[in-house]
Amino acid sequence: MMKLFVDTTYESDWARARWLDITGNWQHAGHFELVGGAREADAVLITLADCRSSYLEINKNIACTGAYAEYPEKCFVFDTQDSPIGLYPGLYSSLRRYLFSARRHRTGCYMQSFNEFVRADCESKSSIRWLFSFQGNLTSAVRGRLFAANYGRDDVLIERTEPFWESTGAEQQIGFKQQYALNVRQSRFVLCPRGVGVSSYRLFEVMQSGRVPVILSDHWVPPPWFDWKSCSLRVPERHVASLPEICLEALPRWESMAHQAQQQWERWFSPNGMGALVHVSIDDIRRSRRLPEAAYRLGWPIRRSAVALRQTAVRTISRLRSR
Repeated sequence: MMKLFVDTTYESDWARARWLDITGNWQHAGHFELVGGAREADAVLITLADCRSSYLEINKNIACTGAYAEYPEKCFVFDTQDSPIGLYPGLYSSLRRYLFSARRHRTGCYMQSFNEFVRADCESKSSIRWLFSFQGNLTSAVRGRLFAANYGRDDVLIERTEPFWESTGAEQQIGFKQQYALNVRQSRFVLCPRGVGVSSYRLFEVMQSGRVPVILSDHWVPPPWFDWKSCSLRVPERHVASLPEICLEALPRWESMAHQAQQQWERWFSPNGMGALVHVSIDDIRRSRRLPEAAYRLGWPIRRSAVALRQTAVRTISRLRSR
């Protein structure tokens, strides 16, 4: 069994406690033997879920301190930030395609859902109201096109909402989360457009609920461990206007796709399943990586420059559009 040291040095106290529970599930399920330090570990997982300081500063610190500085070949990250750079080998929930290296990176999920009312569907299929639905905030261009679309159907729900964590008061937060989870269960297909990052919690919440996600994110790289066509629809962002026709065409298959989605969530993205995802990802990166870490670090300046150039271009385009 692989010996794993989970390094939560850069996490908030809340995230550290959560990781302790999650990785305990991994050990109980037989995915890893957890050890107390990097020296005795076969692999080190550096978690970056709820960082307690600047993400860019943390990336610098990882390189020169801690486990990676001493044991770079056995270190991997579990990075759920919206705009990662991809300097280190490991799992990223939202690494853009142009930064993704098949030799060093694998796509992961998020540490958890923040909606405790999301659950596997146990209700009758007769309770379904929506062909497809989406509730979310305006955090990307594709979401803007969704809000501007007029589908002219009474079985489609598109609603712009503020994040539940920005709602005022606990009762409003709970009410929003309950309604969101109910709308997911009352939908056959649930739209999962990219937000600030190229991925979204929504994708995994929909799969957990046993509904079919419709992925609208051109630069997201799916995890390779199963056939995504069997449990989801992948629609180019430019085809937002065609969503009714796309969903209707898939309607005869939706129940089997929904069943597959829930099964794959359980296998790979649930608290237990994440252990399998991390294990196979580490093994796969080790097989595909051709050079030592020191050689890959020579490309870091180019990677940082590519990210800075893209950010400059995005800001320039935004300024031009606002004129």
